[in-house]
Amino acid sequence: MHWVGREIVQKPKKEGGLGVRAAALLNDTLLFKQVQRLVNNPQLLSSRVICSFDGQGNNFLGSKEGRGVGISWGRKGLYQAQGKFEGGMVWKIGRENKVLASSMPWVGGKIPEVRSNQTIGPSSKWRVSEFIYRDSSSWKANLVRERFVWKDAWSILAMEVPKEEGEDYRYWNFTKSGRFSVSSGYDYLFNKYAVDSRTLDDHDLVALRLIWKLNILPKWKYFVWKIFYDGLAVKVNLVRRGLNCDTMCNYCGLGEEDLQHVLRFCSVAELSWNTSSLRINPFENESWPLRKWLRSYILLYHSEDGWNGGRLQNFIALLWSLWKVRNARVFRGEGGHPGAVFAMLENQLQEVGTFTSGREESPIGGPREPPGYHMVHIGREKAFHNGLVIQIDGSWDKKSAKAGWGMAISSNLLFEGETAGDHGRAVSSVHAEAKACLLALTWASNRQISQLRVNTDSAALISYLHMGKVSDISIVGTIGDIKAMGCRFRQCTILKVPRQEVDKADNVARRCSILGYSIP
Repeated sequence: MHWVGREIVQKPKKEGGLGVRAAALLNDTLLFKQVQRLVNNPQLLSSRVICSFDGQGNNFLGSKEGRGVGISWGRKGLYQAQGKFEGGMVWKIGRENKVLASSMPWVGGKIPEVRSNQTIGPSSKWRVSEFIYRDSSSWKANLVRERFVWKDAWSILAMEVPKEEGEDYRYWNFTKSGRFSVSSGYDYLFNKYAVDSRTLDDHDLVALRLIWKLNILPKWKYFVWKIFYDGLAVKVNLVRRGLNCDTMCNYCGLGEEDLQHVLRFCSVAELSWNTSSLRINPFENESWPLRKWLRSYILLYHSEDGWNGGRLQNFIALLWSLWKVRNARVFRGEGGHPGAVFAMLENQLQEVGTFTSGREESPIGGPREPPGYHMVHIGREKAFHNGLVIQIDGSWDKKSAKAGWGMAISSNLLFEGETAGDHGRAVSSVHAEAKACLLALTWASNRQISQLRVNTDSAALISYLHMGKVSDISIVGTIGDIKAMGCRFRQCTILKVPRQEVDKADNVARRCSILGYSIP
């Protein structure tokens, strides 16, 4: 690891580093976490003491003006940490009048761009509340399109407008939940202050991220990472660092011993690759550097076999075996022939088999929900009801943010065949599904229905309704509206069902989205 520069090692893993954190940046991150704790919990004694004054009788902790005059070093450190993270705090729109529309970040974490035909003076005083119909909790679409460029106007119209009363508040822009975390805070500071030392391209980073997620031996992961940075002690690298030694390969004597030679072009490596189960010709694309050759097979095997394929595991195991046999030959004088490589390979595959047998499968495809988790009661009584069943579904296009949502009655003689739907924009597929759920509950409430069951094919919606704190800041208001409306019913259950059981609602949602009309 010490063969790779500190500025690379301290990068987050997703950026090609090891995630070893710099002490100074980590200290600022931990300080800001304390700032967030004090701001979000004003009832705490420590919060009341520290936030009580800034030397002039004002409380500025948690705001942009937090500098403080004549304050203690401890409080000053909190203010300084707050200033370093200011760019990561953005606004969530509620029912208040705090946010300036053209100068504060509130649209996807950014300040929306005003159209060039708008005058500077009046536009600087716009409030976000001016663009909202308070009675219907919807955006003034024509006014939004008139004042903002089309891309930002689309983003605004896709945002939720909470129906319930709530204040405008600031949240952390670099986590899905909006809650500050040390990991995201450190990444933010590192990217803000670190010198650009990038040596890997985007394709290399994709391959490395796949390696970190694989269920293989950790030492293999670090080994592959070192290969990408040419950070292993082969002879060419030793000479480059000032050690006087012969650079020729002491096994075949046909070339200088660099990583490319040890792992591809040495006679023992060539024979091992050709006779292995992978049947790789190492001299194919001979002009490619080792990093490009390595990533091509990583991406190929993953794309064809997925996460559970054995070829990628065998590929990395053979690389490791070639390196270990080379070390045994150099340091202990052992043979180093292909037979030793395959013996090492067999031992390594047994080791990784033992390693993975006692571990659960990696939840790369998403979390596994426990039994009974695909249902949530949001009514006053926690009981299951089959009398009136409403199926819901949402349709969403990621590129345009256009969405439609619909509902259909599944089993009730009085309302048999009745449907409803609407269209608009949404920030995600779950947002569209949540709007469909809210539509169904509103429909039932308007008809004085007290008991119902709502069928959905979205496990994410059920999961969000279960949570005390919603983990997606972009739809927290809509989820809150669903819970608030659910309390009006005596019995109200949201149930996860297979896709085919919401076909009618899906057809309604698609028609509303594509044709742009509503079904009352």
